[in-house]
Amino acid sequence: GFDASQKNIAFKGYMDDVMIFSKALSSDEVRAVMQGVALEEPAGGMAAVTASGTSFAVTDGQVAFSGLAATGTVSVAAAAEALFAGGENVLAGALVGAGTLTVTNGASLALTGGQDFGGTLAVRAGGALALVPDANARVQTLQLAEGVTVTAQPAGSAAPAIVSTDAVALPASAIVRVAVPESASGFTATLVESTAGLTGDVDGWTLDATLPAQGSWRAGVRKVGNKVVLSVYPSGTYIIFR
Repeated sequence: GFDASQKNIAFKGYMDDVMIFSKALSSDEVRAVMQGVALEEPAGGMAAVTASGTSFAVTDGQVAFSGLAATGTVSVAAAAEALFAGGENVLAGALVGAGTLTVTNGASLALTGGQDFGGTLAVRAGGALALVPDANARVQTLQLAEGVTVTAQPAGSAAPAIVSTDAVALPASAIVRVAVPESASGFTATLVESTAGLTGDVDGWTLDATLPAQGSWRAGVRKVGNKVVLSVYPSGTYIIFR
């Protein structure tokens, strides 16, 4: 390349990893690029970050993620928002800060366990929360919009997947999806727990369960005290909810 007005001055060398963006990047997005994170342009015109094994911070404003697989520390400051706007997103490392995690537009988010986030996890319409057995992930505030999808993995334990410190208002409608292996003998699992209490009920929730072909099975979602519990078991099994 060369300057059109200075044709005798040319760049001698090669350019590697050239990127062109349709918007000005924020300081957090520039930092993410410098750490080896790829930036994409999803529908809606907002830059989305795709990362694997990367540690980074969202310090201000909003940064959108799509297909994030983060094994390092993710920090979201109090005035910042991490928006999961597409794909399957997994946070397997530490999650710190007091900002907001928002899941929407067909995106799903899974917290694999051990996180203790002092901010808000908001699952909007079109978003999905993927629950990992025995994850024991804790957030300060959990918000669930009407029509959200909760995807549960079979577990042999009743350990909670997502625990909210603040009270949780249950939406009138939601979809719970679970696929039970043929070898399963039945299980109960807590989908959501609030140490401050749950308001609303799950009467309007829909259970989309893929059950073993052998035998006769029952499955249901119930509100039990401060918990929303999923139960899948063979017919005739005696279940006690606590």
